[in-house]
Amino acid sequence: MGVREKPAWAQRYSRKLVSTDVVVVILAVVIAQVFRYGAAADTQGLPSHELRDLALRYTALSVALITAWLLMLEVFESRDPKALGTGPVEYKRVMTATLSTFGLFAITAFILKWQIGRGYLTIALPVGLLLLVLTRWAWRKRLHQQ
Repeated sequence: MGVREKPAWAQRYSRKLVSTDVVVVILAVVIAQVFRYGAAADTQGLPSHELRDLALRYTALSVALITAWLLMLEVFESRDPKALGTGPVEYKRVMTATLSTFGLFAITAFILKWQIGRGYLTIALPVGLLLLVLTRWAWRKRLHQQ
């Protein structure tokens, strides 16, 4: 085992976290997009081509948000073996990565004058953060049982 190589258990655990993170982040963003369109009064009465354009813009935004969020979870080392399974560090990194992602998105949207529905971000953030923390807790519980 090299100096920088993770132990085998940490590699397996990290792969499980990556898989779960991908599913959770995609689910949170899809839920936000669906709820945003299902409850959005401003889409009522729009011609179908404008509705389609709006849906395409939000789909592109969703893909960008998913990519950025997953990247930030990596940048903030939320799956670092030193932080896995013990103490609050892992949860703190997940929360910091998530809040940083949404903060950067909000700042970017403001600077570039993007018209992003607040409801979209207001749904994606808490749903995603809650699910990320819950899945991390579940994986940690399983790790301790093993």
